[in-house]
Amino acid sequence: MNLPNRLPILSDPDAGLGKTMAVMQQQNFHRRRAMLRALGALGGLGGAAMLAPSKALAACTVIPAETAGPYPGDGTNGPNVLTQSGIVRSDIRSSFGTASAVAGGTLLTVTLQLVNTNGSCASLAGYAVYLWHCDAAGNYSLYSNGVTTQNYLRGVQVSDASGMVTFTTIFPGCYSGRWPHIHFEVYNSVGQAVSGRNAVATSQLALPEAVSRQVYAQTALYPSSTNNLNQLTLATDNVFSDDRAVNQLASVSGSVAAGYLATLTVGVAGAAVSAPADYADMWWAGSSENGWGVSITQHGTVQFIVLYVYDGSGNPVWYAMPGGTWNAANTAYTGALYLPTSAPYTAYDASQFRAGGATNASVGTATITYTSTSTATLTYTINGVSGSKTLTRQVFATGTRTVLAVKDLWWNPSENGWGVNIAQQANMLFPVWYTYGSDGKAKWFGVPGGTWSGNTFTGTIYAASGAQWVGTVYDASRFAATAVGTMTLAFSDANNAVMTYTVNGVTQTKSIVRQVF
Repeated sequence: MNLPNRLPILSDPDAGLGKTMAVMQQQNFHRRRAMLRALGALGGLGGAAMLAPSKALAACTVIPAETAGPYPGDGTNGPNVLTQSGIVRSDIRSSFGTASAVAGGTLLTVTLQLVNTNGSCASLAGYAVYLWHCDAAGNYSLYSNGVTTQNYLRGVQVSDASGMVTFTTIFPGCYSGRWPHIHFEVYNSVGQAVSGRNAVATSQLALPEAVSRQVYAQTALYPSSTNNLNQLTLATDNVFSDDRAVNQLASVSGSVAAGYLATLTVGVAGAAVSAPADYADMWWAGSSENGWGVSITQHGTVQFIVLYVYDGSGNPVWYAMPGGTWNAANTAYTGALYLPTSAPYTAYDASQFRAGGATNASVGTATITYTSTSTATLTYTINGVSGSKTLTRQVFATGTRTVLAVKDLWWNPSENGWGVNIAQQANMLFPVWYTYGSDGKAKWFGVPGGTWSGNTFTGTIYAASGAQWVGTVYDASRFAATAVGTMTLAFSDANNAVMTYTVNGVTQTKSIVRQVF
């Protein structure tokens, strides 16, 4: 239903979220990412502690082409291990086939995420990666003296739906003249890989110096590595010296005792894929499930998605997905969900903001699969409970816009953690204010319509309650909305505004701007 002339009857159980509260929006972390490398600043959840999409996924680049070196084992220089049965494996520490030696060394798990630089950095599923490296003593199986009959530390894996491949191996040694590194080749398919030809990318992963020194302090396992590393820098290495491995330096975490995890995003020039359509809007499950909804904010290929739902006590709560990754076809977007906590809106203190709440971690994941430009399916897992919902765009106004275009995520940069998602259709705005209640828990208010006076928009603020959403069949009959005050948005231009609100007798004024992510 539309809201061109008047507010909907919010007590009507068939009114719908599109008429009862605006939905909200997203960014992400995240990339960001994620899935991913560093979480950075992101819209609406703001500032240094905000969730953000991974930069690697938001703006991926083709992994630099590097030499396969003299010990590839792919048939280009002597033996071809790729055609041997057993090469497709995740744990590459032992030899296979007729060989049986096991490479000793500190445990290392290597995870590569393949993304399509020709397809909005979407994950590349079904690609194959051949990975190999030297052992703790700097020797390469199949080539070095004493291990020519072995084939350990070589293997092939196929990327999953997220473009991920994972290998269990050991931390490689540092031999004379080369920075600690791992070789890999990328193929369009496992069939191409095991045929030993037509790699679409050949490159190397660099390992950080500090972690390498921790490992190499084990001189019994790595007898020459520290001395060899002392002779090198990334600036003098004959492979990484051109750019100091800016796109090849892995992120590594862990310890000598527990082992290490190395991750790297690998950009591959895959098949060209059309950019995703613009899905920014309010979305809902229709009048049969009125009272809850989803806001989608989209900047380029990055989406910031917020679920406006209810907890087990029927209180309004919001989950943010501040970024994610597209599938190869750019029709499905997946990311981590967060349930933040912070200071109450009546006395906001940004220092209390925790993007992941008390545990500072995500509570699950969500995927929105777009079946058309106006229909989609939401699947989620929150705290171990999974569910699925069919979504459509919520139409709340029609006509031609004659006022400022202000649809976006808005925030106050000095008060990260809260914000306002403004949905706009024609001249009608549907702001949803996502903030925190007196208990510090996530809480939202809706302003389902209003009136313009010049460049100032004013509407009634409603507080909603409803049925538990996660893990149950939603009961729309329990939805109710109560008018608790007013909101005025005075726009000085299309990018700056002053938000004045009165809620339950408390009046405050905030400067807000569009959130860039």
